[in-house]
Amino acid sequence: VRTSASRFIAELRPNAVARPAPKPPRNAAAPTHDLSPADEPLLEQLIEWRRGRARTDGVPAYVVADNKTLAAIAVRRPSDASGLLAISGIGQRKVASYGDEILDVVKRASA
Repeated sequence: VRTSASRFIAELRPNAVARPAPKPPRNAAAPTHDLSPADEPLLEQLIEWRRGRARTDGVPAYVVADNKTLAAIAVRRPSDASGLLAISGIGQRKVASYGDEILDVVKRASA
């Protein structure tokens, strides 16, 4: 919305270049995971696992895995390390550190 004051300022600086619109945050464009009611118990178990692991490691829970990553695990239900690596937020280091534990939580929830 332009006001008369902004038109006045624009006339004072006729060669001024308009600023481009700010870019949205990187995570704003990321897809959200639609949890089905069947996925919610696994997500709760993953959150509980993360809480305990973060406490054991002495780090904030998001360092272990963020909510979006846990939701993706709950939806995709990976069965091996390559399945974990296909999930955004999981890399080689997290697979090495937490992979077996995550897969165990998924396996127990799927049994």
